[in-house]
Amino acid sequence: MYKLYFFLLCAMLCTSCSKKYKIEGTSSVSMLDGKMLFIKIPVGDKLVNIDSAEVIHGLFEMQGKVDSTVLASLYMDDECIMPLVIEPGHIDIQIDNAGITIKGTPLNDCFNDFVVQKNSLDDRAYEVEREESRMMERICRRCIRKSRKNVTR
Repeated sequence: MYKLYFFLLCAMLCTSCSKKYKIEGTSSVSMLDGKMLFIKIPVGDKLVNIDSAEVIHGLFEMQGKVDSTVLASLYMDDECIMPLVIEPGHIDIQIDNAGITIKGTPLNDCFNDFVVQKNSLDDRAYEVEREESRMMERICRRCIRKSRKNVTR
């Protein structure tokens, strides 16, 4: 009898120690309506679903318990949409044509700031590459003009 009480006490303590997360999301992308979104975490060499939700009228919600902070990914079917951090608290996900924003908890806020800065650097690097291509094209045109002038002389 005491073993049963001890087991129940341990079970209650274990469940009371876990912390809860809640994910609320909005999407202005109409093609996502009716689609299933999954939260997957790596376990060994496999990805394991820990939560899922259907997008209905641009809204979705997931909630559960988490013992520790874990890096996960948001999936639609088998396509990774974006990584996120599952940690206790309220996580807000916004999906639109410009991209995905994940905020609400300290690590997700930091991660989102990193993604914004990385995208800005990527955009600047792309502009530098475009400018380099334009400059190379101008130089080639000048060289071609010069070589044509030398041939006609």
